[in-house]
Amino acid sequence: MLDFNVMCDEQTGALYIETSISGKHLLTLPQLNKSTAFTNEERQSFGLLGKLPNRVETLEEQVRRTYLQFSSYTSHLQKNIYLNNLNDKNQILFYELVRQHLGEMLPIIYTPIVGTAVKRFSHEYRQPRGLYLTHTDENQLADIIKNRSNPEIDVIVVTDGEGVLGIGDQGIGGMDIPVAKLMVYSLCGGINPLRTLPIFLDTGTNNQELLNDPFYLGCRHPRIPTEKYDAFIDKFVQTIQANFPNAFLHWEDFGRANARRILNKYQHTMCSFNDDIQGTGA
Repeated sequence: MLDFNVMCDEQTGALYIETSISGKHLLTLPQLNKSTAFTNEERQSFGLLGKLPNRVETLEEQVRRTYLQFSSYTSHLQKNIYLNNLNDKNQILFYELVRQHLGEMLPIIYTPIVGTAVKRFSHEYRQPRGLYLTHTDENQLADIIKNRSNPEIDVIVVTDGEGVLGIGDQGIGGMDIPVAKLMVYSLCGGINPLRTLPIFLDTGTNNQELLNDPFYLGCRHPRIPTEKYDAFIDKFVQTIQANFPNAFLHWEDFGRANARRILNKYQHTMCSFNDDIQGTGA
């Protein structure tokens, strides 16, 4: 977990972040990086002198530059990749840019273009986001959860990539859906992105094209049997309940055979929701 705390100024009510992270490491963390918007005082305090161009920019100036860069791309997939790369480098700037151009950019980061990004996941892979829980690591789930970046979690979106957006089993490419869904939650619902966690449950894939793809990044075998799958899901839920007893768990794009069974089993024992059954399919 990253060492930072979101604090509130008692006099003004303004939120600010306290952290011991400094130097180059600070510039690599999207949750904390302000890039050229770090003030001279912050550059002095956090060991950033000489690591950034001299000029201190406002957030609005940064937004204008990034919109110019975004507009230079000609394909929707390139624009999707650009926005995700920005989110991987400077989360504050990403959310302000998309907020100002929501109508134009929301279809790029989520439906319909995210479907293309899902299919191209292993070929266009650049930076990890969230957590990848593999069925072979089922006895290490508690340790893996501790490796998350954001300390406090309110909302989790999880998928196994079997039933993605009407395009079926996309294996590990399905991770793009929880990432994008949480972007939408933050942009449209006001959820603090510093308190969210996208998770992918890797139990294999039955998509033969992916299994034959030399670049495929997920478990390279067919999906595990139902008995083993259910045991893995149960350990996952127990781990989530132990670490985030008050978090909201959103099940996303699970296959039909599993989605209803999972929802029925856990909806009365934890705060959870299946978008495809209780949202789109309702």
